[in-house]
Amino acid sequence: MSRRLRGGALAFAIAMYLAWISAGPLPLQQAKEGALAPTDFTRDFIAAKVLLRGEPISQLDGARGNAEAVAAGARPVHIIDGGPFHLHPPAAALPILPLVPLGYRGASAVWQALSLLLLARLAWLLARLRPGRWPSPLLWLVLLLSWPPVLTNIELGQWSILLATMVAEAHRAHEEGRSGRAGAWLGAAAAMKLTPLVFLGFLLGFLLGSPVGSPAPRRRRAPLAFAGALLLACLIAFPFGRLDPWVAFFRDAGKNTAGWQTFWHNTLSLNGLFARALVGGPFATPFVAAPRLARALLLAASAGLIGAAFLLGRPRRREPGPGGPAVEGCRFALWAVLAVVLNPLAWAHTAVILVLPAVLVLRAADDDALAPRARRRVRALVAAALVALTVPKETLYLLVEPLPSPPLRGLLLSLHLGGALALLAAAALASRSILRSWAIQKSRS
Repeated sequence: MSRRLRGGALAFAIAMYLAWISAGPLPLQQAKEGALAPTDFTRDFIAAKVLLRGEPISQLDGARGNAEAVAAGARPVHIIDGGPFHLHPPAAALPILPLVPLGYRGASAVWQALSLLLLARLAWLLARLRPGRWPSPLLWLVLLLSWPPVLTNIELGQWSILLATMVAEAHRAHEEGRSGRAGAWLGAAAAMKLTPLVFLGFLLGFLLGSPVGSPAPRRRRAPLAFAGALLLACLIAFPFGRLDPWVAFFRDAGKNTAGWQTFWHNTLSLNGLFARALVGGPFATPFVAAPRLARALLLAASAGLIGAAFLLGRPRRREPGPGGPAVEGCRFALWAVLAVVLNPLAWAHTAVILVLPAVLVLRAADDDALAPRARRRVRALVAAALVALTVPKETLYLLVEPLPSPPLRGLLLSLHLGGALALLAAAALASRSILRSWAIQKSRS
């Protein structure tokens, strides 16, 4: 190992350590306190209970939902300005419904146990991407269990561990040539939470491209399986409430986003950045109240990122061969990052989904086709991204309190977003550099 590489690794280790411990024991304390009474899981549990009773979910307002929560043994949840008690796609009730007979405490314990099992599976999927290299699956699991975004998942009883594992399973299937299975995993994830719908861009880009050695029927299989899995999940959920959950979901989505978009947990969202800077709300004071400008900037930034990912991620005939694991992994990573940052409410726990793209880009940095200078830049960007994503949300809160956060300090709450965008840049740089190297080699041969 060269002196420069050793120095960079040491600097990264020190920065990660300082970021990890910057909030002291607060993340662990929060996770311990919320583990058996996670507030976000409370919303899902009460909604599933109402659906099982055959009652309309559209009438589950904050007062009624909290009354049910307290009766079930949970703590009341915070409701903003008469907003909805529950707001998830109707199919998201499917994993929760079988847990309702266990009671709130039993259901919470099973949900947390399932999350830990899924985390172990995610650790194995991550380790297999760079076999024989540090960290091992067991060490991956230990690191993830103590990582601040995972602790937030445990604290709130959130879904990001499940989504991260489903996305990792989709990538594994895609890499092994099982495009239908990959599409089905992503479609099922989109049924639980809407943000994986962004992966349609990846699947359509692969469909419209024409990489050598990729038959058209195989390319068509993935988007069809995506749509099929999404539709199937919605059909299975339909008997529970029929159209009423959909009516409630679309009725309340805008109000729910407006109420929570400036919350200090919303650290990974482009929408959160513009909302705090130009809209304001109960948790943030804007530089200037300009909601139309914020909306225009958000649309422009989102369209630009999607367009760039589509152009960078679409296989082309002029490529000298199939993208290979390195390039295909970077293409997948682009859309995985977008699935997080384009979520209007991308809270800190969604950073778990970004571990896979970080590992995929690091694998691309190991590729011999990558020029040494580009390799150093890619690794530096990934290192910066991981350090930023590791800073606990509690650290960011301590930097901006009291709420509503003042305009300039409020921008610190988008530190995690900056890390995600650095990861996006690393994936783009790695894939383009490898393809450029191949093109140069082909022109010389």
